[in-house]
Amino acid sequence: MSVDALKPLDQVLTPDSRWTQGYNLILEEHHAGIAEFELHTQVPEEVRQHFENARNTWLYAFFEYRLLSVSLLMLLVSCEAALKFRAKQEKRFKKNDGFQKLMNTAISERWLLDAHFSATLKIQAWRWERDRETAIDMDQPDPGPWKPSEDAQTIARWAAWFFPKLRNEAAHGGTFLHPNASRHFRVVSELINQLFPPP
Repeated sequence: MSVDALKPLDQVLTPDSRWTQGYNLILEEHHAGIAEFELHTQVPEEVRQHFENARNTWLYAFFEYRLLSVSLLMLLVSCEAALKFRAKQEKRFKKNDGFQKLMNTAISERWLLDAHFSATLKIQAWRWERDRETAIDMDQPDPGPWKPSEDAQTIARWAAWFFPKLRNEAAHGGTFLHPNASRHFRVVSELINQLFPPP
């Protein structure tokens, strides 16, 4: 793996070629895509600030691609901060509770339900129908229309399994990159928003 060194001063605002090659992405489109993911005003300010740090780092990754890994770590920090804040509100927080324990508490207390991951569910349905059309076009059996899981916490359980592992990898020297950050931002924003429902 080559090292992305400090950029020369005269190239600081030059788009990273990894965005413009293949993707042909321009800054306005990059910004608009990030702006889609928001937290509502019921979310505590300290949590929202962590989330904004993640969004801004993602934005500046347009000029330095590897900032995506920093953005992802900050996104997961915002997720853990939100879980900790809610657990303290509900007097369910213990001093040594980490990310995984907090996620497990959110599942058992049913603070997280798939019905509130609405955008994620729409993406799942779209992917199912896309793959269904492909199967039919290839003369394979029709799997039938998409149906949401009967388990009301399928997405929530996936998040509880995946995000702590991803955070640990990011925090302990992992060098991975996830070019499509939108998937993670979508799930985390919907997760945080439902932890703090409007009155």
